[in-house]
Amino acid sequence: MTIDYYNRQALAFFEQTVDLDMQELYQPFLSWLAPGSHILDAGCGSGRDTKAFLDLGYQVSAIDASEAMVQLSSEFTGRTTLLMTFEGMAFENCFDGAWACASLLHVSSNQIHSVFQRFERALKPNGMWYLSFKLGNGERWYEGRFFNDFDEARLGEAMSAHPHLNIVDLWQTEDRRHRSQGRWLNALVTKRLDH
Repeated sequence: MTIDYYNRQALAFFEQTVDLDMQELYQPFLSWLAPGSHILDAGCGSGRDTKAFLDLGYQVSAIDASEAMVQLSSEFTGRTTLLMTFEGMAFENCFDGAWACASLLHVSSNQIHSVFQRFERALKPNGMWYLSFKLGNGERWYEGRFFNDFDEARLGEAMSAHPHLNIVDLWQTEDRRHRSQGRWLNALVTKRLDH
C-alpha cells in the first residue's frame, strides 16, 4: 500500500525532497493569489512547500495521509500537519488556493472524480488549484507505490466531467530530484465564480 511505503521511507523521502528548489512552480500559482491568502497544501510530504508559503506570508493548512510524514513535516514547518486523506477532506469554501504537488498521482481512476469534487468544494469561488502528475497515460505500480499518470489529453478529459473547474494552464517540467528522470505534467485550475 502506498501509505505504508511513505511511513517506511519517510526519512529518506524527506531528505530527497525537502531542499528541492520549486520557485519556478510557485510563481505561476502564487501570481493568482492575493498576499496573505489561505492555501491548502494537500499531500504536503516533507512540508517543503508549506514552509515556503508560510515564509512568504501566506496562511497554510497542510495535510498528509502518512503518519510519519505528518510528524516530519510538522517538525520542519513548526506548524501541525493534519493526518488526512484526500477522501477524508470535508472543507467547504475554505481556501483561496490549493497546492497538490506530486500527491494526486497516487489516487486511482475510480476515486479521482470524487477527490476532484472535494477540492472543488474546498476552494472559494475563483480559487486557484495547482496539481501535478507524472507524465504518462494510465495506472501502474512501481517499487511499492501506486501511480496514476496523466498527459494533457487525459487530464483534460477528466476535468471535463467537472464543469465548475476550468484548466487555465498546462505545462511540462523535468524531474528536479537528483538522478531522477521523466517529466511532470503541471496544471493550474480555477473554480468558477458562479459556484
